[in-house]
Amino acid sequence: MTEETQETEDTSEPSRTGEAQWPGETQRPSGIQAFTWGLWPWLNWLLPIFFCFHGLLLDNNGWEQALWLALFSPIIVPVLGLLGSLPRFILRVRGHSTAPGPMIFVLYITWWSGFIGSLIGAPLSDDQQTGILTLCVLAVAVSWVVLLTLSAILEPGPAGGALLWRRTSWIAAFAVPVVFALTFVAVVLLPAAQATDAASETSAQAQSRLHAEQIELAQDRYESLQEDASEVRALIAEDGWRTTGEALDYPASQCLDEQEPCYEIQVSSEIAADGIGASELTAELESLGWTPGRDDAWHAAGGRTLWIGEHEGVMRVNITSPWWWGDARYVVRDSGEHEEGDEVYAADEWPPL
Repeated sequence: MTEETQETEDTSEPSRTGEAQWPGETQRPSGIQAFTWGLWPWLNWLLPIFFCFHGLLLDNNGWEQALWLALFSPIIVPVLGLLGSLPRFILRVRGHSTAPGPMIFVLYITWWSGFIGSLIGAPLSDDQQTGILTLCVLAVAVSWVVLLTLSAILEPGPAGGALLWRRTSWIAAFAVPVVFALTFVAVVLLPAAQATDAASETSAQAQSRLHAEQIELAQDRYESLQEDASEVRALIAEDGWRTTGEALDYPASQCLDEQEPCYEIQVSSEIAADGIGASELTAELESLGWTPGRDDAWHAAGGRTLWIGEHEGVMRVNITSPWWWGDARYVVRDSGEHEEGDEVYAADEWPPL
């Protein structure tokens, strides 16, 4: 056999291997494929461990959830770790020594989704946590199925991989977290920053006031609400009213979904029942601007809500304001606690805030 023939056979050897080749493949090893292949077994176990024990350090979901995850970690970690290792095990059995290019993008989606899903917690609202966690779980589940499928059908190729897949892989490694971050800003942070209260102010505008100004504003709002309450109390009795509960509190309203300090004002008064209820006061209440609503509630302009009811021989009038941005704890602490007492007031009198 001549040297020329031998040379021809040597150069044609790779073409007879029958191995799949991606467009643009070279014989030079791909850094991202080798890096991802080496990182894969570590993250198979580190991510489940982080998921089970991060709550003990970050405390963003409460100690109960952190404790339960830690207690069940001997089950959760092996199950998730073995499931994550299965596609890589199949690849090794089939002769792969680096992560195939088409799988790397999916791998980074899986890993970033699992990491971000583990971090979900305060200060996000319950609805936001549920929505993001659901998306992360779906992303991990679908990605794992895709990885398992690709590991069974992709043939091992030259170590370098396709130039196209190498570039795509680098983009995946850095683009996935950027996309997650931009989505978080657009869906969570921007709406929270733009949300307005009953005074049509954002949280930043309300918090920009001096502390003394915030206290004075809360007192003015309290006095205004008490004036409305006094008109309703006068329809029932001119004297003999007692106050109940604290005036300022955290509301069960949409402002809590934005995880910013907010408060509402509640004015609660009671008197011995004399058989008069809201049904007997319909015309009078409507003349004062109140409109009947659901659950025996009455509503007035500005978002104020009124309840009139009788329980165990006591007639109670409760008026609740809309919510405003601000921290009720500091307003109450610095302006004086509004406490329940035995002092009796006329219908048009009330204690200071």
